[in-house]
Amino acid sequence: MTDLSIVIPAQNKFEAFERTLLSVLERSPKRCEIIVVVDNAYADPYDLDGEVRFVRVDDGATLASSLNAGLIASRGEFVHVLAAGATATDDWAQNALRRFENSQVAAVASRIVYADDPVHVHSAGIHYCRGGGLKFIGHGDATEHCMSLLETIDSPHALAGFYRRTALGQLRELFCTRLGGLSSTVDLGLR
Repeated sequence: MTDLSIVIPAQNKFEAFERTLLSVLERSPKRCEIIVVVDNAYADPYDLDGEVRFVRVDDGATLASSLNAGLIASRGEFVHVLAAGATATDDWAQNALRRFENSQVAAVASRIVYADDPVHVHSAGIHYCRGGGLKFIGHGDATEHCMSLLETIDSPHALAGFYRRTALGQLRELFCTRLGGLSSTVDLGLR
């Protein structure tokens, strides 16, 4: 049985995607499948088919449609979306999966920091504001202080989020392909 599916949309950022994939392969938990969503331009130069499952999408596919293809192909009880360019750190998945012990939790936001400034948070989730604005939770905060804002999170960030498969299965649509990247992520989180 697969506990966790990791979906990485390459989106023609092959060098960034390969760094992300290497960090995931080095730190992935047991009973995990890794799905990489690529267009026809990717030729698998490292012969990873078998260790990694490739899902092909049309050239020019949007982030939302790429993520949907990966989510539909995934088999894990939980699904983690990790954007090309992101780096998985030690125990990144285990900490998030513990939150799902509460059966009411449908999604878990990852704390995202930039490699060149690991002391400050880029995002610990997204909040949808009145008037349609989006706010990155914890943006600019010191990493040890940002988790006090958890009650304001509406959605994980598009760069890194965990989802419970049964919650996704209750939705008529996954990531909305009519919306842009972050908007489709918040739309999914709110639903």
